[in-house]
Amino acid sequence: MNLLHIILPILVGGVIGYCTNYIAIKMLFRPHKPIYIGKHQLPFTPGIIPKNQKRLANAIGDAVSEQLLTKDAVLESLGQSDENYIAKITTNICNSNMSITEMLPKEMPGDDIIDSVSTSLSHSIMEKAEQIDIDSIIKQFGEKAIGSILGNSPMLAMLFNADAQNMIYAKLGTAAQEYLNEHGEDVINEFVSEYIKELAEKPVTELVSSDEAKQRLQTLLESAIRNVAVKHGTSLLDQIDVKGIVTHQIESMEVDELEDLVLFVMKQELQAVINLGSIIGAIIGIVNIFLL
Repeated sequence: MNLLHIILPILVGGVIGYCTNYIAIKMLFRPHKPIYIGKHQLPFTPGIIPKNQKRLANAIGDAVSEQLLTKDAVLESLGQSDENYIAKITTNICNSNMSITEMLPKEMPGDDIIDSVSTSLSHSIMEKAEQIDIDSIIKQFGEKAIGSILGNSPMLAMLFNADAQNMIYAKLGTAAQEYLNEHGEDVINEFVSEYIKELAEKPVTELVSSDEAKQRLQTLLESAIRNVAVKHGTSLLDQIDVKGIVTHQIESMEVDELEDLVLFVMKQELQAVINLGSIIGAIIGIVNIFLL
C-alpha cells in the first residue's frame, strides 16, 4: 500500500464531510424562495428556515414571553435596579443647585404636581386631625386660662362655676369640631400648598444642607424610584404583547436579514459544525483504509 492510497481516502473523507455539513447549513436558509420546474416545486426549496419562518417566529415568541421576558422576571429586575445607577441619580439631585421646579420636565406642570402632593398630604393630615380629642384639649387649656382669671376674682368664680365652664367648653369643642369637619382640609391644603411651593422654588442644596438630611433624602429617592418602577412597570407590562412583538418582528424580517442575524450570533458554532464534519469524514477515511 503506497502513500497515496493512505492519504487519498483521508483527504476525500475530510472534504466530503466538510462539504456535506457546509451544504446542510446553507440549506437552512437557501434558497430563499421556492424553485419551480414548470408547475412542480423542487424539494427542499425554499430552505428550512424560510419555509418555516412563521412557525419559527411563533415558537420564539412563546419562548421569549413565557420563559425569558416574563412579567415576574421584569418586575424582579426593576425592583433590583442597578444600585450604582440609582445612587448616581439621587446624588446628583441632592447636590444640585437647581430647584425642584426647574428639575421637572416641561411636559410635567409643576403646579399640577404641587396640587396633587398638597391634596394628598392635606388629606393625610386631616385623617390624623380627626382622631384628636378637641373637647379635652379645649377643656385643658380653658381651665388653665380661665382658672388664673377666676382665681383673682371671687365674683367671676361664682358666676362661672364648674357646670358653666363645662358647658362653655362643650360648646366651643362642638363648634371647633364642626369647623374642622367643614373647612379643616381646605385650610390645611392652602397652608401645605403654599409651603410646598416655597420649598419647590429653593435649590435642593439649600433644602438639604446637612449630610444627615442628604442621606435621608437620597434613601427616600432611591426607594421612590424603585417603587415607581415596579408599580408602573406592572401596568406597562400588562399593555405590552411581548409574544406578538417578537413574532411580528421575526415574521416581517427578510430571509437574508434573518440569515445574517443567525450567522452573526452563531457563526463560530456553525463553523465548528462544518469543521467537525471534516474531522468525521477524515476518520471514516482512515477506517476505510483498514477495511479495504
